[in-house]
Amino acid sequence: MPRRRPVPHAGGTRSGPSEPGGWIVGFFLPYGCTAQNANRVGGTWDAHWNSDANGASSTDYPRICRNPDLADAYYHSKRSAITVGPQAAACWNVGDEILLTSPDMHHTFRGTFTIKDIDESNGVVYATEPVEPWFLHASVAAVAAGGDDPNLALDLAVEAASLSRRVIFEAEDDLDDNDGLHGGHLIVYHTPIIEQFVQGVELVNFGQQGNLGRYPLHFHMSGDCSGSILSKNVVRNSNQRCIVIHGTNNVMIEDNVAFETAGHCYFTEDSAETGNTFQRNLGASIRRPSRVISGENDKHPAIFWITNPDNSWIDNVAAGSDDSGFWFETHGAVRGPSLKLLQNAGSPVPVPRDLSVRAFRNNVAHSSNHHGMRYYSPGYRPLSTQILAGSKSYRNRVAGHFVHANRLLTFLDGITADNGLGFQTFRNHDIAIQNERTIGLTHNYRDVLKATGSWWHCGSNSGHAGVITGMQIHPWKLGGTYDIRATNVEFSGFGPSTGCAAPTGAIHMSYDQAFYLRYTSANRFTNVNFADEEPIHKIRVCGAEEAGVEGIAVEDVDGTLGTTGQPGFFVTDDYTVAPMADLDDTCEPVEEGSCLLFCPNACLRTMSVATSALPRNLDMEMVVTHGDEAEAVDGGEPGYYGAAIPALSSSAVSFRDKATGEVVWPDFVQHYFEQSPACADVAGGGPGPLDLVEMIMPEPTQERCYDLIGEGDFEMVDSLGSWAPVDDVDGEGGTLEISTSDDGIFALSVTGQGADQYLDVSCLQEGQMYAFGARLRIDDAGGNAVPCASTSSCPTVRVHSQQWNPELKHTTGASSVLVATAEGLSPDADDGFIQLEGFVTVTAGMTGPNAAVFLRFYQDDSITYLLDDVTLVEISSPTAAPTEYENVPYKIFSDRTCPDGLWAPVSKDECLEAVQ
Repeated sequence: MPRRRPVPHAGGTRSGPSEPGGWIVGFFLPYGCTAQNANRVGGTWDAHWNSDANGASSTDYPRICRNPDLADAYYHSKRSAITVGPQAAACWNVGDEILLTSPDMHHTFRGTFTIKDIDESNGVVYATEPVEPWFLHASVAAVAAGGDDPNLALDLAVEAASLSRRVIFEAEDDLDDNDGLHGGHLIVYHTPIIEQFVQGVELVNFGQQGNLGRYPLHFHMSGDCSGSILSKNVVRNSNQRCIVIHGTNNVMIEDNVAFETAGHCYFTEDSAETGNTFQRNLGASIRRPSRVISGENDKHPAIFWITNPDNSWIDNVAAGSDDSGFWFETHGAVRGPSLKLLQNAGSPVPVPRDLSVRAFRNNVAHSSNHHGMRYYSPGYRPLSTQILAGSKSYRNRVAGHFVHANRLLTFLDGITADNGLGFQTFRNHDIAIQNERTIGLTHNYRDVLKATGSWWHCGSNSGHAGVITGMQIHPWKLGGTYDIRATNVEFSGFGPSTGCAAPTGAIHMSYDQAFYLRYTSANRFTNVNFADEEPIHKIRVCGAEEAGVEGIAVEDVDGTLGTTGQPGFFVTDDYTVAPMADLDDTCEPVEEGSCLLFCPNACLRTMSVATSALPRNLDMEMVVTHGDEAEAVDGGEPGYYGAAIPALSSSAVSFRDKATGEVVWPDFVQHYFEQSPACADVAGGGPGPLDLVEMIMPEPTQERCYDLIGEGDFEMVDSLGSWAPVDDVDGEGGTLEISTSDDGIFALSVTGQGADQYLDVSCLQEGQMYAFGARLRIDDAGGNAVPCASTSSCPTVRVHSQQWNPELKHTTGASSVLVATAEGLSPDADDGFIQLEGFVTVTAGMTGPNAAVFLRFYQDDSITYLLDDVTLVEISSPTAAPTEYENVPYKIFSDRTCPDGLWAPVSKDECLEAVQ
């Protein structure tokens, strides 16, 4: 049977059933309320209410305050007396049910009580029964280890909210067919322009779990609803979601309370909605649903689910979720009926991930099972810097802020406390943290933990057992010029008094998803304050170092992060960075457990280098030299190297064979630099990206440079060698396999749109001529060799080139030269192979250390063919006579025999000398 609340009848009305199996009972409108446009639309209840928001009606009924029904609660020594302040005390009435949000990391420690009496002048309400003992500590002045801050109590206070309203909608349970999860729903349906008001309503057991569009309060595809207001409502025991704005713009959602609901709570649905304002709303105890709408992600419920930033979130509180308090889930496309509506109207379709946030300030998140505030997945990446101001995130099990794959965000004037991790950041770019206070473990929370007996200590619930961390940084950024810039930040509550066995710390570098074990983040700290008097690990990188990350170089701009008071760099003691950081022999180890050196006079700039990852390039290392003073060496990973180099003068970069020490070249090199460090700005700047390093290429040799194609005869059964498949238009690569015929001849089987191989540009000089040769076989369905007749399926051979610009960080001057085509050629009668031949003249765009050149077999259609005996042989150099090897037939390159009659105009001896 449904729970029926007794409501005094004073001229109101009750509704009939709004949906089969979804009865609404207790719809009551007391004095001062009017119902307008109450009619059923499309099987739903479409209504416009306007209640007396000033509380002018009889005091026999619970009043709806003009100010929010939300207060910070202070508890007297007697657990039945709760100070909520004169404003709330004047607003509430005897008999009202009051919610107290959890003071703990677990939202289940929330409580409710009924008001027995009110002392309005002192702002005290009295409960009919004592509240739970942990609320005694809920707003006692929270003290960080080593200090006392009376203002912190308000920052970490629990919330008190009235759950009592005069207008009540309560849906009857449908236990037989729907497990009690099929309640009522209220929808404003396709009603643009008309102002809609729903104020002072309580909705109980609304929402239909698993059914799309069936939510407690729902604006559906109503377009511009400027002037519409959802205010001072209570949604409790919802089966599915809370207040949903779908395909609707410019609605004010303010002063609402949601309690004990399932799935995402306050949100915009299609990510096309704009101009809506969520202000002073509270959500508490939001749980995972047992049934989820197909394609939706409510298994990870967020109290405020942000799909389109072009709205406003101001002074909201997320007080306990099974997953997150706030979640920026901004994708690259609008979805649902909103997308179709925009497309049909020919209107521009916004990219939510790129949009600016209208306002995000003074929001609070606490007591969530995972993250207080979450900005992933897929990551919020606006086109300009966005300020998220005044956020407070505390007592969340994993992290206060989870910042991953984001860009151009500034966190300003916030507080994090009592989280497993304060800021968990990795793989972002251009993230600023300013005027932020981070507390590891407050004395107040220790008292709460003793009262609740809940299990949390030393970050063991955060996935980082034994450690609590204020700010987690990462060695690898996601584009941009830097990862984290922290300015005017304060850390406290991370010392030994936390009782953690493993080292806690203010700043710690993780290595999650460090796909390349090289440091690129260019993290920078300025004006860092440590409020504890007890010792503290200020910065640690041991986890990243143990995982193999090298070249870490974190800048202490003004000496406040370190212990010496001098600006400089924290670096790892490895060969990729330490030799360059310690040019004047002043680096010293930081305290035990940090895994760092501090170099007070270093001024470093991080450099990353991408190269060809072909097997022939894997046994080389990158060498950075700075005059005669230092040499840094990076053994590299496939296709990737890194180093931190002096920012104020130039260095030289070369590559050498690990075994022989010989100078070599990894086919191509693309180097780029992270943002210039602050120390370079102070010194007046250093060399720019074009001049900071000189790339040293080896001299070309005949042995290395005669034939630029590696493994062209495919006599390597276990490896593709230097060959790679060509990606198609969808980014999907074809397949390459080594094929062996019955008579033991090896060839490359190509399926897809082609194959390519990078060329060693250190061999190329402007004006050189190379002769190309290859054999290619195309079979029909019966395995018979056929000629290549179709233009779209006939492979062409081209040489592609481009120049890398380290200042712009992208390639320029791309060009393509046609070398040969199989179109119209017939297969050889003996072996079925088509013979291809052509010539390439080296241009200026193919030369130099910034060039990348590759040979590509390509056709529009995806086909399968065999490839063999590929060569690209030098036949003249810039200094040789230009006609010496002109018009050399293909045959000399396919079998290296120079048969009689095919080598003219040169002698056979000269031909053999040229091709062997």
